[in-house]
Amino acid sequence: MSLLAELKRRNVFRVTAAYVVIGWLLLQVGDVVFEALELEASANRLLLALVVLGLIPTILFAWAFEMTPDGIKRDKDVVADESQDREKAKKLDYVTMVVLVIVGAMSLWQHWSDEPKEVETSSQAQVETIDTKPQQAFIQNPGKSLAVLPFINMANTSDNQPFTVGIHDDLITQLSKISALKVISRTSVLPYKDSGRSISDIASELNVSHVLEGGVQRAGSQVRLNVKLIEASTENQLWAQVFDRELTTQNIFQIQTEIAEQIAQNLRVKLTDQELQTINKKQTENIDAYNAYLAGRQRMLTRNSTALEEALALFEKASQLDPQYALAYVGQADVLNLLNDYSDLSRDEMFLRGEPLIEKALAIDPLLAEAHTSLANYLHEKMQLKEAQEEFEYAIKLNPSYATAYHWYGNLADRLGDQKKSLELYRKAAEWDPLSPVIQSNIGYKLIGNQQFTEAMKQFDRIIELVPDYSGGPNGKATVYAAQSNYVEALKWQMKAVDMDPGNYARQTEIIALLLNLDMPEEAQNIADQIATKVPDLEDLLHAQAAIDMYQSNYEKAAERYEARIQTPADNLKYRDDWALYKMMSGHYDEAINALLELYPGDTQTGFEINAENFDSTVQLIWMWQQQEKVSLAQSLLAQLESYFEQNPEQMNMYRRAMIHAVKGDAIAAAVLFEQQFKSGDTRGFWQGGHLPMLNEVMELPRTQEFLKLHHERIQQQKTEAQLWLQQKTPIST
Repeated sequence: MSLLAELKRRNVFRVTAAYVVIGWLLLQVGDVVFEALELEASANRLLLALVVLGLIPTILFAWAFEMTPDGIKRDKDVVADESQDREKAKKLDYVTMVVLVIVGAMSLWQHWSDEPKEVETSSQAQVETIDTKPQQAFIQNPGKSLAVLPFINMANTSDNQPFTVGIHDDLITQLSKISALKVISRTSVLPYKDSGRSISDIASELNVSHVLEGGVQRAGSQVRLNVKLIEASTENQLWAQVFDRELTTQNIFQIQTEIAEQIAQNLRVKLTDQELQTINKKQTENIDAYNAYLAGRQRMLTRNSTALEEALALFEKASQLDPQYALAYVGQADVLNLLNDYSDLSRDEMFLRGEPLIEKALAIDPLLAEAHTSLANYLHEKMQLKEAQEEFEYAIKLNPSYATAYHWYGNLADRLGDQKKSLELYRKAAEWDPLSPVIQSNIGYKLIGNQQFTEAMKQFDRIIELVPDYSGGPNGKATVYAAQSNYVEALKWQMKAVDMDPGNYARQTEIIALLLNLDMPEEAQNIADQIATKVPDLEDLLHAQAAIDMYQSNYEKAAERYEARIQTPADNLKYRDDWALYKMMSGHYDEAINALLELYPGDTQTGFEINAENFDSTVQLIWMWQQQEKVSLAQSLLAQLESYFEQNPEQMNMYRRAMIHAVKGDAIAAAVLFEQQFKSGDTRGFWQGGHLPMLNEVMELPRTQEFLKLHHERIQQQKTEAQLWLQQKTPIST
C-alpha cells in the first residue's frame, strides 16, 4: 500500500483537518474571552503558539493510534475492517463540519458587532442643539473612571501648599496616561477642595465610579504621601497606603508609579507595557526643576495675563535647572501662545521664541504627547492646517486622555468650518476636564453661534459661579448680550472682564467694536489711543483701528495701516485680505484682485480657491470682476461659491445667503434676509452695510430703509444709556 493510501486509511488527513478547524475555533473563543478579561495581546499569541505546536503531535498520534469501540489502540494491534474505517471517517467529517458551522457563526457575529455605525459626514451635518446640562450630558456611563480630589496639606504650612498642589497635579497627569481609565482633570476637581461634599455627590457630578483622596506632608528631606481609593457608589475604601520616602524626584515618580499600579489592580484595569514604560519614565531628576514646573502649570491654568508671565518665568527656571526637561520647554511654548491671545505678545515674537522650544522638547522626547499638541497648535497659527490636523491626531494617539489636545483640535475644526466635529472635540475635552472654564467657554460660544442665547447665558453664569476669578466668564456674557443687540449690557460685562484682567489688551479692543455698534466712534478712538500708548503693535488693535477708519469712511488710511504691517510672508497671510478689502473700497480694483488671487490660488477656471475662511474675499472678488465687466470670471466664481456651499451646507448662514443674493443682483431677496437677521435680534456690524459697495442697491430699497430707521432709533436710545453709564461707571454685580 502506498504512503498516500495509508495516510487516508489511518484518517491522518481528516484528523489534521479537524484539528485545524478546532484550533481555529479555540482562537476565536480565546479572542472574545481574553478581551473580556482585559488580557494583553500576548495571551492570544501564546494560544496561537500552543495550537501550532500541538499540530505535529496530533498528526503523529493519528498515524500511530486508532479509535476503536474498545478505546484507543496502537494501529498495528487493530485488525483492518473497511466498514469500521468508513464509520470513523464519517464521524470525523461530522465533527469537522459542526465546528466549521460554529466558527462561521462566530465570525459573522464578530463582523456584525464590530461594524462601525454610519457617521453623518460634515457636509451633511448641521450644528445640533447643544446640551448644556452638567457633564452627565457628555458622559453617559462612568465606567472605569477616577477623580483625584485635591490633596490635603497635612503640614498645614504655606510653603508645603505649592508642593501639595504640584504632587496632586502631576499624579493626575501620570494616571491620565492609562488609556483604559478615565481620569478627571485637575481644573475640574479643584472646586471640590474643602467643599465638605460627600464622595457619592462629587462622583455623581463628575460622573466617575471611583475617587482618590490623599494628603501630602514635606518635612526637610522627607515626604509623606497618604492616599486611599474609594468606590463612589458604596463609599467603601478599596485600598489605602502611606508612603514615607526621602524627598527625591526618583522617589516621587516611584510613588506615583506604585499608586497607578495599585489603582489599576483594584479597578481591574490592565496596564500595557508601553503605559508602564511611560508612567515609569522620569521627566527630570532635579527636584527644584520639578517644583518650578509644577508651580508654572498651576499659574498657566488661570489664563490671566499676569499669571501667564509668572508661569513663563517658572518654566524657564525649570529648563535652566534641567536642560533635558522636555515638559518645561513645552510649558514655555504654550505660555507664549497664550500670551499672544491674553496679553500683548506679538505673533512674530511667539513664533520666534516658541517654535525652537517645541523642537527642543521633541528632540528630548519624540513621543511626548504634550509636545506634539503644542506643535499642532503652532502649525494651526501658521495656517498649515493639514499638518496641524495630522499632529493633533498623533498627539491624541499618544495620549488619549490629554484634554488640551481635544480642546485645541476643536479650535482647528472650527476654523476649517466643521462645526459638528468642533463640538464633538470640545465635548471630548470636557469629558476629561468637565469643569475647565476655558473648555466650557468654547461650548458657550458654540451655543451663541447656534442662537441658543438662553442656554449660552446659563453656561457663562455657571462658569462665573465655578471660577469667579476667570475673566472669560464676563467676556462670554458680553458676547451673548451683543449677539442680542443689547450693547449696553455687553459693554458693562466687557468692561468687567477688562477690570479683572487689565493686561489682556485683546479684550479691550472688543470694547471698541461695541462702541462702534453704539454709534460712539469718538469714545472708540479714545480707547484705541489708550491701548496704542501701551501696546502699539498689538494685532487686535490694528483691526480695531481699521474698523474705526471704515466707520469714518477713511478707507485709504485703513489700507495704509495694513500695508505698513506687511513685512514677512506670514504677515501677508494675516493682513493681505484686509488690505484688499480697503483697496476695493478705495476703488483700486486691480490691486485688490491681484492680492486675493495671490493669497488664495486655485486650480480652477478663476484661479481662486474657496475655503472655510475666505467667504468675504470671494464675494468681493465676484463684485470687482462685475465692475470690470469680466462677466465670465464673475459668473464662474459665483457658481464655484454656490457649489462650495452645496458641499458644505453647515457653513451657510443668513448673512452669507444675503451677500450671495446681493452679488447675483437680487437686492430684494438680500434685503429680506437682512430684515430677518434684524428681527432675530443680532445686528452686530450692521453699520458696515453702508460701506460695502456691493450692498448699495440693497441699502437704497424702501424696505431696507424702514428697518434700518427702526434700528437707528434703538441704537440712539442705547447710546444715551451707555453714555450715562460711562459717566457714572456703575458697578455691576455677578
